[in-house]
Amino acid sequence: MATVPLILGLLMQVGLAQQNFARQMRIEQVVEDYRWVASEEGGFSPQSAHALSSDLSRVSGIAESSIRLQLDQIKAPGTGDIRYHIEIIGFKLVAANRLFGIKDNENSSSYVISGSVPNRKQTEKKPEEAVEP
Repeated sequence: MATVPLILGLLMQVGLAQQNFARQMRIEQVVEDYRWVASEEGGFSPQSAHALSSDLSRVSGIAESSIRLQLDQIKAPGTGDIRYHIEIIGFKLVAANRLFGIKDNENSSSYVISGSVPNRKQTEKKPEEAVEP
């Protein structure tokens, strides 16, 4: 009889893993969309940063206060890459955490996305005007 709760906990864990995976894929898509917008605009504006945070909250179901954005334009030698570091806190790890003695406040993790994208606005060159002979 003791195995029944464990089997139910395992089934719940599989469902939670699928839910977390789907949430992560939605988050990745939102970040991908915004990083290319930032690339074209030459960086993350305050408006796009706020919109990114709102969209991440909407697709993840996690409060905006649990989303940390670090959006920088770091000028590395010879480049003007736009770097970003996004951390979303609040992913539930174990479905039946109380069954295993894990407290609710200890049953969370963060999902981190870091990367960079080229600054296309900086690297764009204006086409030379045609010179007529």
